[in-house]
Amino acid sequence: MAISKRRSAIVRFWADKGMGNKEISDKLGLSESSVRRYLRNSNENKSPKVLLFDIETSTLNVKTFYIGSRVSIQHYKIMDDWFMLGYAAKMLDDKDVMSEIVTPEEAIARDDRRIVEGIWKLINDADVVIAHNAKRFDVRKINWRFAMHNLPKPQDFQIVDTLIQTQKHFASSSHKLDFLASEFSLRKKEDTEFALWVDCEHGDPKALAYMNHYNESDIWALQDLYLKIRPWVSSHPNLGLFIDDNDPMCPYCMSKDLVEDGEYKTSVSSFQCYRCQECGATPRGRTSSVSKEKRVGLLISTAR
Repeated sequence: MAISKRRSAIVRFWADKGMGNKEISDKLGLSESSVRRYLRNSNENKSPKVLLFDIETSTLNVKTFYIGSRVSIQHYKIMDDWFMLGYAAKMLDDKDVMSEIVTPEEAIARDDRRIVEGIWKLINDADVVIAHNAKRFDVRKINWRFAMHNLPKPQDFQIVDTLIQTQKHFASSSHKLDFLASEFSLRKKEDTEFALWVDCEHGDPKALAYMNHYNESDIWALQDLYLKIRPWVSSHPNLGLFIDDNDPMCPYCMSKDLVEDGEYKTSVSSFQCYRCQECGATPRGRTSSVSKEKRVGLLISTAR
């Protein structure tokens, strides 16, 4: 039986809104088995979900007898541990940023459960996540809050950390997001001061609103930076794996507009290289252009 792509898209839309199969079947007048069939079809033809995200966290409240460069603050001096103030996120192909910030009451109570549950749903649904300092900060921070609120481990995802990639490939004077955005003439983050965090934790509505705006500005700067450095990203997730299409496509952006551009040589083989005309990446083929007979006769240097 032919599957309606339009009906599959409608069913997927409501599923992505958080509706269960029974709710969707009641809403659209379908059997639950049909809903499952449409969802399977939409999964087979879906594009990868690439999520850009950034979180804002509170300060820690600690007590200490004195201050100075050599002061050690042990864990028992923490009076109030940090919590999530909010998050901003955006699917790479979407036009709008999604964001949430704690309410004044939640801020005063240091209650971030609603915020954590919100970002969990997005992370759990993502195939690839992009963040600046993702591996050392954002991902580990959200994992801690997931565990603290007894949320299950999200489905596995791949990470593109723009901080690690810029540190690896560019000798810029700073690798902070706002500096890189300025140097590359990209959209910039909003300005902030430490007092903003203090006011947010006291439940100031204006401060919380500005924090949310600041967090959203991070996403636009992050997206611009990612697209700028994308051709340089090492071991970029292969987005072509998510598409039910056997034609050659760019693993970075899924474009099929590729031209041959030199060869990539290892110590015993050679592979055709391509240049993507859309994103500028330089992927290579997987089939060696060196015959088996030639490889048998090749010698390599001795490792020391």
